[in-house]
Formats: sequence, C-alpha cells, structure tokens
Amino acid sequence: MYVGGKATHAYKVNGNIVHPKTLHSAYGKGGQSVPWLRRNVDPKAERVVAGVKHKYLMPLDAEMRKQIAPLAKPYPKRTKDQDRGHPPRLGGETPTRALHTSEAT
Repeated sequence: MYVGGKATHAYKVNGNIVHPKTLHSAYGKGGQSVPWLRRNVDPKAERVVAGVKHKYLMPLDAEMRKQIAPLAKPYPKRTKDQDRGHPPRLGGETPTRALHTSEAT
C-alpha cells in the first residue's frame, strides 16, 4: 500500500554528488553541514535534491489493513521523461565490468 513520498537530498562536493552517510563516515558529524564542508573540504560545496524516497506499508492481516487504509494514497505516475527510458539525469542502470575475463582458468 503506497503511503507517499519524501524528497531526499545529497551534497555536491568536489564536483561529485555524495550521499550524506558517506560524508558522515568520512568527516564525522560536521560532514553533513554545508558551511562546514565549505570551510574544510570544498568552498563550492552545496546541498542538492537527490530524488524522492517512496514509502509503502504491508498489512499483515485484515484488521491491520483496515487500520492503515486511510493512509493510502494514489500510486505516483511516471513522468514522460521516464517513459522514454532512463535518461542520466533521472538515474538508471550503470554497467559494471565483469569480475572475470574469458581468459581466466
């Protein structure tokens, strides 16, 4: 049961889009603060919109389904850009190199 979405954010640091948890792991608590990042890492650091995180509920029985039914929202429609495939600005599949070459024994 779809119950909505929430905008998410990331940070642009040294020209790369970086997840907040990655910055926290690398720099500690201050790593998720734009002023701190600008002072200590990259003077051009900025917060950017990363997309939408969708939330779903799975009722375990009929009684629970009745309780959460009022929270249900219509499932979001795809945009016309998404219907044409996965343009790079919307994300999508990135091919990875094979782990083994065909010459391996």
